[in-house]
Amino acid sequence: MTARGLAPEPRAPRAIQRWNGHLWEPHGFAANLAEARRIVFPDTEAAASTPEATPRLGPGTGRHRKPSSSS
Repeated sequence: MTARGLAPEPRAPRAIQRWNGHLWEPHGFAANLAEARRIVFPDTEAAASTPEATPRLGPGTGRHRKPSSSS
């Protein structure tokens, strides 16, 4: 039994279910929380290893740019 507000034991085995549009169906079992996350979210590790490129803002006088102080 876990105390209120605490996460479940991460080393405990997990039953995995998937939603089919109408009800939850058994999908499989995992040995622990980390393995269950890899099964349920398989593309998360690939996305985490390739950082997204952030757009760079260059100099400009766009409508939302702060006016320069040299007036």
